[in-house]
Amino acid sequence: MLLLADKFNIWNLFIVAEECRIECLPCYYSADHIICFVPRFDHQERNITKLLFLFFSIDIIASVVAFLNYQNLIFYNIMLFPQLLMMRLVLVNHLSSSKFKRYLNITCYAIMFLHAINLALFQDPFELATFTFIPGYVWIAAASFFSLKSQLENIDIVPFHYLITWFSLATLIDFSCSIPILSVLGWTNFLSQPYLNHLYDFNAWLYMLWYTIILTGILCTKTMLKSVLFYR
Repeated sequence: MLLLADKFNIWNLFIVAEECRIECLPCYYSADHIICFVPRFDHQERNITKLLFLFFSIDIIASVVAFLNYQNLIFYNIMLFPQLLMMRLVLVNHLSSSKFKRYLNITCYAIMFLHAINLALFQDPFELATFTFIPGYVWIAAASFFSLKSQLENIDIVPFHYLITWFSLATLIDFSCSIPILSVLGWTNFLSQPYLNHLYDFNAWLYMLWYTIILTGILCTKTMLKSVLFYR
């Protein structure tokens, strides 16, 4: 969830704090369950865990910065780099198609390079760098699509017995739906509209849905639900 600090005042600080707390409830719940299941995780699932805690940490820090009435968009701009790197590690490395892996790796590093150039020379780093931030999210959505496609097309496995399937599904839904919201943030005139807060609320629900699907995946792959609910 992106929080614009310059839209805050002393009265809605408490509202924002409450929204952040509600938004992060599934994050806290997921973190608690993930810690319990870490000993059972394989290498790929441990990378997913690292990625979840990366996003969790980013939003907690950004929320605190916004709560203190400081601009936090530069933080989101910078954190796009580790997000892309970790998403590449989780979503791309397990793909069986070397062609798709090569294309996704090249485009990932290209977006990171262009994002650095954009922040240094073009868009103000204290505003959302939509010229490269949105392509970054498009890349994550595309990588999650190919990851999910790879899992579903593998006839030798039960796809939803694997956490990567759940993670890919959750990421595809979240990031695909977030792209239109990020797009309008680049329109300066739109930022003054009264209904902008509804978009942030919707983005917060998407974020909660992301964690909820992943938590469901953990429960369905690491508990008795795995054998009870899913059959090939």
